[in-house]
Amino acid sequence: MILYRLLLFLFISCMLSCKEQEIKKNQISINNQILSLTTQKTKEQFLEGLFDSDQAARNSGVELEILKRNNYDQKSEEYQDYIRKMIETDSINFLKSKKYLEVYGHPNTKDFSSKASYAVKTICLHQTYKKQLELFPYMYEGYTKGYLTNESFSFLLNRLHINKYGTSYPQAINDEENIKQLLEKLKLN
Repeated sequence: MILYRLLLFLFISCMLSCKEQEIKKNQISINNQILSLTTQKTKEQFLEGLFDSDQAARNSGVELEILKRNNYDQKSEEYQDYIRKMIETDSINFLKSKKYLEVYGHPNTKDFSSKASYAVKTICLHQTYKKQLELFPYMYEGYTKGYLTNESFSFLLNRLHINKYGTSYPQAINDEENIKQLLEKLKLN
């Protein structure tokens, strides 16, 4: 029994160590990728690629086909694999977005295509509450600089509210008032 526990402990330790090394390797790769974006064009292509990656992970047609093949069983192995891949894509896109924002700040809508401009916001919408909070300062910066519209920022804050409280926030008279109320409610002001 002791030998079994020891072997199990060693196996788990080895797996965790390998996972940590893989994460560090991915972070170094992402850092190098972000730092290699030296022109406006390469930054725009990078952001557009993030947006495309995010949307490809959420292909409703593919999801529906998988569900049909499995009699709409969301616990089927094929469907769970689809969800795992989407979560993995979201995790990688989060790391890439965060590093991009740390290095370059929020994309200016005047300098980029609409797809590139909204890539980070779109990726932020698909994150957990904790990860959304990590990206929030950059989203707020984008909002205060006019890179995110009132409607977009209000929508983002409502998603934060949904992730924190499990329900949508009642819409105020207008987006500006909604932003004010949500910043207060979420204690982000």
